Amino acid sequence: MAQTVGGAPAPGKGPLQPAGSGGDTCDLSGSWAVHRVGFASVDSPLVPGAQKSSRWYYLEIEQAGDAITVARGLWCGDTTTGDATIHYSDETVEAVRPLANTDGRQGTYHRTDGGCALELERIYWVYGVQPTRTYLPGVQAPPGRIEGNPSLDQLAALPPMPNQDVVDLEQDGVPGMRSLIVDTPIGSGVRHGLQRGWEEIAGITERGASDFTVAASYDFQEVALQAMPAAFKSNAFVRRGAPHAARFLRVDHDFSQTSDVATCDRVRELMPHRPVPRDAF
Repeated sequence: MAQTVGGAPAPGKGPLQPAGSGGDTCDLSGSWAVHRVGFASVDSPLVPGAQKSSRWYYLEIEQAGDAITVARGLWCGDTTTGDATIHYSDETVEAVRPLANTDGRQGTYHRTDGGCALELERIYWVYGVQPTRTYLPGVQAPPGRIEGNPSLDQLAALPPMPNQDVVDLEQDGVPGMRSLIVDTPIGSGVRHGLQRGWEEIAGITERGASDFTVAASYDFQEVALQAMPAAFKSNAFVRRGAPHAARFLRVDHDFSQTSDVATCDRVRELMPHRPVPRDAF
């Protein structure tokens, strides 16, 4: 599900490059562009191949000893490609952005024999329903942690149809969250639904690394409430064992722009989404 808008360099900034190395240290403090890649499938014969998704963040991280905290955690959109390209309208992006805020996310980054060990805690999100506590019981938002890290199947099921908890996220007159679907064998369409998920990131990096990739784990649930055409009323699920990963690029302290939109344009330009063939996996 996704935002596919791209971005050019901000005026006067010139070509974007990651910031330099941090030396022989395990210090994650500073500003980072993050690109998390995942793979899913859809419960429809119309889209039998793999769906590749990108999720982007801009993170400003503080570190004290081995403990790290995301002082500013800006969600910079999603995009999905495969047998369909799925994206969000600008109105959906603006509605989701505050719900996807990860300020306060915690973790550790410490020296180990193989380099530096990174762990970022599991965070949860839910879009299209309120109150959040019904569908993410005990959630602390932001950044969306739940004690005990329950699986999604342990939580109350998302509503299978509009009820009193389903919200019109974009205020477009249709309950749920709107997704725009293009580049499919049957044309284009619009889908409204609900989504809930979690994500955690962990792995070993080189010391002083300013550009590294570590494993990412995530899960999500979707409920399609309405779709035009009706064939798009399907749900996606995570492909188990696929190479889900998160790439971190250290960026200069002046990377952040005057607006969240401009900052996110720069993140996506640095780390573009690269589609996979329709028959991948």
